[in-house]
Amino acid sequence: MCLAVVYVDRGDGKKEAMQDVIRMEAENSGYRLVSLLGEEKFVEGQLKVVDFFKEHFVLIEAE
Repeated sequence: MCLAVVYVDRGDGKKEAMQDVIRMEAENSGYRLVSLLGEEKFVEGQLKVVDFFKEHFVLIEAE
């Protein structure tokens, strides 16, 4: 199973948005994140990096 950490880049560095992400869906102006335990969170922004080796994604926060 592949779990990921999602970070948000706000321009002054990356901040963790969610751990153990199993699903990330594009939705309107951002992404809906779903964790292994079923927690959901919506993050506005654009996809910047997908790193399968380091198992993380970086989103650029919408202004």
